[in-house]
Formats: sequence, C-alpha cells, structure tokens
Amino acid sequence: MKKLFFLLVMVFAASIVMAQTNKSVIIESGTNQTSTVDQQGEDNESLIEQSNKKNEATVTQINYLLVDDDAGDANYSEVMQSGKRNDANVTQIHDRSEPYAGPGGVLEAYITQTGDDNLAEQFQGPHHQMGASVATIEQGGDNNVALQMQVKYSNEATILQSGNLNTAKQAQDTKLPDDYVGSSNTALINQSGNKNWAEQEQHGWANEVTALQSGNRNEAYQTQAVASWKSVAFVEQTGNDNDAWQDQLGHKNSGTITQASGSNIAMQDQTSLAGQPGDFVNEAIISQLGGNGNTANQTQTNLFEMGKNYAIITQDGSSNFASQEQVGAINWSSVSQTGSGHSATVTQSQSIIQLP
Repeated sequence: MKKLFFLLVMVFAASIVMAQTNKSVIIESGTNQTSTVDQQGEDNESLIEQSNKKNEATVTQINYLLVDDDAGDANYSEVMQSGKRNDANVTQIHDRSEPYAGPGGVLEAYITQTGDDNLAEQFQGPHHQMGASVATIEQGGDNNVALQMQVKYSNEATILQSGNLNTAKQAQDTKLPDDYVGSSNTALINQSGNKNWAEQEQHGWANEVTALQSGNRNEAYQTQAVASWKSVAFVEQTGNDNDAWQDQLGHKNSGTITQASGSNIAMQDQTSLAGQPGDFVNEAIISQLGGNGNTANQTQTNLFEMGKNYAIITQDGSSNFASQEQVGAINWSSVSQTGSGHSATVTQSQSIIQLP
C-alpha cells in the first residue's frame, strides 16, 4: 500500500495579548488514515483532504477571546473525503467565561464526502457565541449519516445528500440555557433517493427550516419551539410512502407540507403561547396530490382573544382522509378533496380567555 502524507502547520504566536493565528493543512491518500487537528487561539484555520477508504478526520477549534478584542475572531474548517467508510467530526467553540459584548467571530465548517457509508458530524457553539455560524455537509453515495448542531443566532446549516438510506439531523439552539434565546437561524436538508430520513429542531424566533426529499419511503420531522415566533417550516416530498410531521410551539408561525404520490401521511400541530403583543396568528397548509391513501391531520390551539388559526388541506386522489381541529378566538379552515372515498372532519371551538 502506498501512502502519501503531507502535513503543513504554521503557527504564529506573539504573546498572550497579541493575535494568535493557527493554520493547518493535512493531505492523505491511502487506507486507514487518521487525522487529528486541535487548534486553540484567536484565529484558527484547518484543511484536511483524505482519499481512498477507511479514513477518519477530527477537528477541534477553540477561540480564546481577549477582553479588549472588539473585532471578533474566526474559526474555519474544511474536510474533504473521497472514498468509502469515511468519518469526519468537527467542533468549533468560542470560549469566554463572561458574556461577550463584541460582534464575535464567524464560525465556518464544511465537510464534503463522496462514497458509501460516510458519517459526518459538526458542532458550533457554545451559548455565549455571538458571531454567525455556517455549517455545510455534502455527501454523495449510499448509507450516509450527517449531524449538525448550532447555538445562538443568525446561523446557517445545510445538509446535501444524494443516494439511498441517508439520515440527516440538524439542531439549532436546542442546548441554550433558559436565559438565552436564539433567532434568525436557517436549516436546509436536501435529499435525493430512497429511504431518506430528515429531522430538524429549532428553538427561538424568526427561524426557517426546510426539508426537500425525492424518492420512496422518506420521512421528515420538524420541530420549532421555545419562544418560537415568526418561524417557517416547509417540507416537500416526491415519491411513495412519505411521512411528514411539523410541530410548532409559539405564534405567528407558518407550516407547509407538500406531497406528491400515494400512501402519504402529513401531520401538523401548532400551539400559541402568551408573551408577545399583537395578533397570535398560525397558518398550516397541507397539499397531497397525485396518489391514493393519503392522510392529513391538522391541530391548532390558540387560547387567547386575539388568536387566529388558518388551516388548509388539499387532496387529489382516492381514499384520502382529512382532519382539522382548531381551538381559538378566530378560526378559519378549508378542505378540498377530489375523487371518491374521501372523508373530512372539522372541529372548531372559540376561546374565552382574554389577555390582561
């Protein structure tokens, strides 16, 4: 076995109060390669490139922010793996014992894998991280698993998978303490192939989550909770035997599920909470077209005087079932079914609870 190994490390360190920049480049070609990078400083950069099979890459980057540093420091990590049975793990942390008042540095992490049986995991944080974070995992092949976790606000998480039996999970702000609330986060999963499973969870407000799946027997789970406000959840599935669940806890949230084929199941649950001024408006939309055996269920709860619920179900095909349950001050629902053997159930009740 021929093995090509190239390692370039440049470290600039003046003193504890001067700028500290760490740069690492690792290039490996062979079998059973293991690369580990541990960087601690103000600005960290890491690049790992591995080819062939059974390669592992682990990157840990920790920023130590100075008290008088108001410019923010950055972590940048990129891992590229080509071959089979590769494993990549990236952790990026902004470390400071006290709340940081400055803008904070950007955390960027990218993993690209081609081949079968790949595993990728990225974590960015912790709760006092003030800069935006960007995390992207791109995989091509079968049996891939991708996991990403981000905390704080203005973060972007993207997972792209192509092939069969892929699993993708993304979590944003799920590990924040009670006195921290993240916001303006975006999470996207794009899967193409059969038997894909996507799971996304966001805490905070003004968040957007999207899951795009193409193929048979796909599943998508989306949860937006903990002070969720003005958040958007969207699922689009094309193929047979798809399942989609959306759970939103808060107000002024919007959920949309679009499915095209037979034997699809779509469920939406929206619950409004007190604590925000103005109208409490939630909107739920389910569209099932082009197949038989579809099931759609929508549940909306809004217990306040100014609460408004909007629910829409559209089904095209035979043997479809639609169910809507709304509790709140002002409810509006619509069910549209074409074909034979359909049934629809709508339950609406008004709330008597008034805001103080």
